Amino acid sequence: MLSAFLLLQKEQAAVTTPQNAVEAFFAAHTQGKIDEMQATYAPAATVTFMQTGGTGTAQVSTTLNVKQYLGWYQGQFASRASMRFVVGQTSVNMQGSLAAVWVPLEVHETMKDGRQVTFRIAASLQMFRENGVWKITAHAWQAVAN
Repeated sequence: MLSAFLLLQKEQAAVTTPQNAVEAFFAAHTQGKIDEMQATYAPAATVTFMQTGGTGTAQVSTTLNVKQYLGWYQGQFASRASMRFVVGQTSVNMQGSLAAVWVPLEVHETMKDGRQVTFRIAASLQMFRENGVWKITAHAWQAVAN
């Protein structure tokens, strides 16, 4: 019974590992570092995102592979003067080498014409640890404009 307790304590202590991976992932987003973003994904990972209008009624869902998503993101990043991601209270549920991570975010964008845009994102990341490195296997998010 004691060994199970120690294993549980070890698992709980390791929770910061996926959190650190998530923080690095969104730091790379803020800086537009496509290579660093790509390094956080497993090769066959998918990214699904849903965007809603201001009323929350019109929804468009898109699923892309990592290469497609990074190409899309690079275009979004290039069309703005700056972007900043503020990571909220991250929730991690981890079992062994699997982790489900819930990440609330606030995104602050400055458009090239000087307009300021802020919106919230709810992100869900499914992660897998291989050889001590956490990789995103599935990434889903929904953005709602303020």
